Amino acid sequence: KALTCIHCQLPAHPRGETCLKLKVEKLRLKVEDSMANAVIRKCHACAKPYTKTDGCNRIQCICGAQMCYICKKKIQPNYDHFYDFPEEPEIGKCPLQTNSEDLHNVERTSAARKTEATFDHQLSLPRPSTSYASY
Repeated sequence: KALTCIHCQLPAHPRGETCLKLKVEKLRLKVEDSMANAVIRKCHACAKPYTKTDGCNRIQCICGAQMCYICKKKIQPNYDHFYDFPEEPEIGKCPLQTNSEDLHNVERTSAARKTEATFDHQLSLPRPSTSYASY
């Protein structure tokens, strides 16, 4: 019969490890994973993953499908879906150009918060870095 921890009922921890330390490490790994996955898109036609570092928000997959990097919707092979930044935003249109680093930082932060919300709220943890430079 396997040994279990009397506090958390999980398999016995290695010597020197505590339930809290293991919870913190598990959360850290899940947060990092969610932050990394937050900036990866998938083609609506072939499901090939992609991400953008620069250029416009009109994306064409190698399969030929076209989509918007901002809203992730399938688009027509033209620029009607976009307004030309820095013009005034148009309702129902996405900006043709954006700063990918800023967008990815927002997406990473949102993903980290959602992941943290699924864990025990009583854990008081330092927030992981969401800066692009940490990757």
